Parts: sequence; structure tokens; C-alpha cells
Amino acid sequence: MTPSRHKILIVDDSPTISAVLQQLLEKAGFVVATHGHGLGTVAAVLREQPELILLDVSMKALPGDQICKLIKKNGSDVRIYL
Repeated sequence: MTPSRHKILIVDDSPTISAVLQQLLEKAGFVVATHGHGLGTVAAVLREQPELILLDVSMKALPGDQICKLIKKNGSDVRIYL
């Protein structure tokens, strides 16, 4: 089976959760980028061009639902899972 090369962006303010998810997804063949807090997520999405975002809903700096609105407002049609 050929591994997938789809890119996933993990947005989570927990370094432990981000690291575990990144390791699991990379072992499954995905390209993974991480972003450690809500602020600057739109810029990270524009820079990384992921096909999927795994987004923590309860971050301190900016809640996940507000980040979703900002991403969509900037015209991205990327899939987001909270």
C-alpha cells in the first residue's frame, strides 16, 4: 500500500497532544505541520496549505469555533475537525 502524502495541520496548545498526534499521523504516511496556539492560525493555514485541520476547541488564546470562522472568512475551504 502506498502511503498517503496528504497534509494535516494540527492546531493545539498542548505540546504533548500535538506531538503524539504528529507521530501517529506521520507513521500513517501523512505530512504533518503543527501550530501551538490559536493566534496566527489563519497565517499557518495560508502558509501550510493543509487538506485537513485538527483543531483544539478549548485553547486559551482563541477558541476553536472563532478560529473556524476566521479561516472560513478568509476564503479557505479546508476541512476542519474540532
